Amino acid sequence: MRRGRHRRAAQGSADKYKWQPVYEGDKIIALVEGMASITLEPGGQFELSGAPLEHIHQTCSAVGQHLTQLRDVAGGLGIEFLGLGNEPEMVVAETPIMPRAATRSCAIYMAEGSAGSGIR
Repeated sequence: MRRGRHRRAAQGSADKYKWQPVYEGDKIIALVEGMASITLEPGGQFELSGAPLEHIHQTCSAVGQHLTQLRDVAGGLGIEFLGLGNEPEMVVAETPIMPRAATRSCAIYMAEGSAGSGIR
């Protein structure tokens, strides 16, 4: 996801749904709702860490609700999602490093290895 669009999508989720933003400095790095969280991961990926549930059917429902909310907010921003794990329209060098201290630290460390240069 291009720089800045992830921030608008996260803020839109906080504004429209019950998610509370988590900040590092002035940047949203995650959203929380109860025991669930959505974190901003390398390359602008949104990762749901759901609350503990009793069975797989509840998990399926929670993931479905997350995707519905995300598509609702992102659709208004012209963003679509694909369960791929990377941004297919960018090469690694164009992929923005996310505004999280942990991601920046990992990017510096991982750049020394052959496969690590992909963490952004």
